[in-house]
Amino acid sequence: VLVCTTIVESGIDVPSANTIVINRADKLGLAQLHQLRGRVGRSHHRAYAYLITPPAKAMTEDAKKRLEAIESLEDLGAGFTLATHDLEIRGAGELLGEEQSGQIHEIGFTLYMDLLERAVEALKAGRTPELDRPLDHGAEIDLGLPALLPDDYLPDVHTRLVTYKRIASAESPAELKDLKVEMIDRFGLL
Repeated sequence: VLVCTTIVESGIDVPSANTIVINRADKLGLAQLHQLRGRVGRSHHRAYAYLITPPAKAMTEDAKKRLEAIESLEDLGAGFTLATHDLEIRGAGELLGEEQSGQIHEIGFTLYMDLLERAVEALKAGRTPELDRPLDHGAEIDLGLPALLPDDYLPDVHTRLVTYKRIASAESPAELKDLKVEMIDRFGLL
């Protein structure tokens, strides 16, 4: 039995440990929970992580979101997805201001990053960012059919989401064509 504090997350390796019990998991951050959960199952034995929490009504909304995120992502390599969830839950902070409290939840991560990118580009060009300018609106196309990549074409959820992001972020028809060629090469014809 190993009794310890969260210091164990900093790299203790006990290959024979296959079970961890985390008391008051609602008080820990998403990165801490991920690190602690990774301390067990480091050999060929199946691992178990038990998270002890108070009743749901006694937890904050952020704590509930963190626990839902850690529960839903149990695959190897889930660290990036967990980091994205953590960023959405806590916010990125006011990167160019004095305060360190995030407003990202108000407008969403993608729009926040687009606005930040515009402001940085304007500052690099020696201009004052146009904060009052309306956002650029793209055209909306309704084809009357789903525009989704089928699960059987791209079964890995993370890869599918990254591909959606790359499609949405393409800035020219040439980028879209290159992405199409890459997808056919990697996954075959749709």
